[in-house]
Amino acid sequence: MVDGSWYGNWGVCFIYGTFFAVRGLVAAGKCYNNCEAIRRAVRFILDTQNTEGGWGESYLSCPRKKYIPLIGNKTNVVNTGQALMVLIMGNQMKRDPLPVHRAAKVLINSQMDNGDFPQQVNIVLSMFPINSNI
Repeated sequence: MVDGSWYGNWGVCFIYGTFFAVRGLVAAGKCYNNCEAIRRAVRFILDTQNTEGGWGESYLSCPRKKYIPLIGNKTNVVNTGQALMVLIMGNQMKRDPLPVHRAAKVLINSQMDNGDFPQQVNIVLSMFPINSNI
């Protein structure tokens, strides 16, 4: 995409797609310094980081094919973990570690005492009643 993201067909959506694209590029030997696509991906992730340090992408990104944050710019731990990995693989720590630290703090503070993370409501599920035949 023009903003440096990749569209993800299976997960929600641009953060997910960008995570796997960058993971593949890094596995192929690319890095921030030698790959414009990784630089643009890192910029997309940095541009969509919430003020408290996390990320949250709405399912509406998929049908609209445009990044849409969760209502109220809420954070989702899965999106935050994926975005954090893009920053780590994109060597963000060498340029400015603050966005990485902020994201890690969100994940650390979200983790429960037993090591798990709280179940977060999936907005997609609210579209379909539990007893529907989807």
